[in-house]
Amino acid sequence: MDRIEARLAADPCLANLKQLRRVYSYAVRSAKIDPNKIAVVISLSQPDGPPAGRIITGPPTSSILDGRDQFGASATYVVDKDALDLWHCGEARYGRRHDPLY
Repeated sequence: MDRIEARLAADPCLANLKQLRRVYSYAVRSAKIDPNKIAVVISLSQPDGPPAGRIITGPPTSSILDGRDQFGASATYVVDKDALDLWHCGEARYGRRHDPLY
């Protein structure tokens, strides 16, 4: 996780990474867990939710979408390629950089 976070923090969009909530889990592809891919979801910590910091969890069983335009970031790390794709960073509506590569 330290190597992934060092790469994420090198991006100007995530310069304050240590002050954000970072959730890591194995990615799910075609309804199956892919242990070669780590999904990273970064968000602002909220007073009524988990604090800032690193959270390692199982793959999500559902997703929650709401209409709020909040800061967030999404990335995929591919273990065997040592490759990181930060495909979204910024406000929800405007932060998408490209379609996920992995």
